[in-house]
Amino acid sequence: TSGWVYLYLISNGSAVAGLASASSPTVAAPTMPSGYSYRTYVGAMYCNASQSLMVTKQVGNRVQYVVSTSGTTLLSPTIVSGVQNTYSSLSPTLATASVTTVVPLTASEINVLGVSNWKAGTTSNVLVAPNTSWGGTQRGPTGSVGNVDPIWSITASVSSNAWIELEGTTIAWCSSAAGGALACLGWRDGYVVA
Repeated sequence: TSGWVYLYLISNGSAVAGLASASSPTVAAPTMPSGYSYRTYVGAMYCNASQSLMVTKQVGNRVQYVVSTSGTTLLSPTIVSGVQNTYSSLSPTLATASVTTVVPLTASEINVLGVSNWKAGTTSNVLVAPNTSWGGTQRGPTGSVGNVDPIWSITASVSSNAWIELEGTTIAWCSSAAGGALACLGWRDGYVVA
């Protein structure tokens, strides 16, 4: 089925093997084969609806999607797109966007790409933040409180990326038009020892 596959190195004390499991180390231990009692978590990959693994490259605890013109990762995975909540540089109202299909439960940070003219859509103003509390009265980038949002795209054909520490399974954003979109470039895995 589609979903996250968590990868482990396992050992019976004399032989080392690999194990792929739907069990995240944040939720439950994987079911071990008979005779194997030692395990260490090494990373995760996403299995798409066609039951193909999305191609990634992992160095230590940092993972990046590998986009190619052929294969299973033709584009960086889209998190969300279109008009969302109320964009305002003074007093934005932010919505949550789930990241559970683009980063595993073990991710501690996400590398987000925000664009203002996705698929040649109507140019959008886009704000991205760790949570919805970044929005509100005068909490926009030009408001009197003046949050400095990780991503603030306000001109045509602009894209910006930022590493955002995950506070849960969502990030916050707003977009003023159809051209606004967020994509995931990769993540840092909080359970991999770097």
